[in-house]
Amino acid sequence: MKNDTTIAAEYSGPLGDLCTDFVRLKRASGLLYNEAGILKRFDALSKDFSLPSKTLTKELALAWCQKQIHESAKTHSARVLVVRHFAIYMVRMGYEAYLPTLMAKYNFGKLRFRAHIYSDTELQRIFHEIDTIQPNGYSPHKHIVMPVMFRLFYGCGLRLSEAVNLKRCDVDLTCGVLTIRNSKFGKSRLVPMDENLTAICREYSKRISVLYPDNEYFFPSHKGNQYNTKTIGAIFRKAYQDAGYSHGGRSKGARIHDFRHTFAVRCLKKWVLNGKELTAALPALSAYLGHADLRGTQFYLQLTADLYPYITERFEQSFGSVIPDWQEDAYEAD
Repeated sequence: MKNDTTIAAEYSGPLGDLCTDFVRLKRASGLLYNEAGILKRFDALSKDFSLPSKTLTKELALAWCQKQIHESAKTHSARVLVVRHFAIYMVRMGYEAYLPTLMAKYNFGKLRFRAHIYSDTELQRIFHEIDTIQPNGYSPHKHIVMPVMFRLFYGCGLRLSEAVNLKRCDVDLTCGVLTIRNSKFGKSRLVPMDENLTAICREYSKRISVLYPDNEYFFPSHKGNQYNTKTIGAIFRKAYQDAGYSHGGRSKGARIHDFRHTFAVRCLKKWVLNGKELTAALPALSAYLGHADLRGTQFYLQLTADLYPYITERFEQSFGSVIPDWQEDAYEAD
């Protein structure tokens, strides 16, 4: 990572000092912030304009937002977004800045999925349906497996594949720690459980060990191997609909993965209300969730602020400058 002297040397335009401070703040929050190179191009462009002191004018912002002939829509959007973040930072620091508007032509395009954060009522109804699942010939023990598996989705923010691939040797029922091996991005990590969830897993392990004494998987199917993810998805969709909610069909509506989103948002909400220092807590949450870097985790900052307006002021007072706008890359990287 570049030191402060190197960063300062990169920006020599009329807004150079603010560019330097902005990059330092981003990197102090734990980001690599490779977008500093884009900001350097903006700094060079600013030298062609006569700017009032510490002011980002509309003329400069619109000149920056002009799409280049051979520039892709995604590259153009990313470039505009960097200066929009910088303008937001300037305004929060008390300076005048024109905020480039992220119009449709600047957007990354439609997301394949939208995050759904479950309400308390939804969770109660969904888990009631999961807990009252009846076995059948194809899945004679799903009424034992599914209540525990779904609690790991919500209680630990696990991805579907991570729960399916859990082996008995990966579940420490004494210390209450899961070992997630070679998950997305090739990462392995330790995931602590709370005492209640650990107790549930202990009781489950006793029951399932009687049925499958020699099986290596923590959640064995009736064939003794891993559950098929499509089977679990079908079980969820039925439970969601039986709980009284319209699912919307495949690739639409709520998903199992949204338990993970709900876990992350509720963590952040709790931390903000308790006055926790997020610049220190975000790396811990990122490691817990197994994100490739902090970009995936910071997506949840914006989502939490949008969902709970009454705590937005607390976000802005302490963390406003590190809250990103909605970005496809950060979301899909989860």
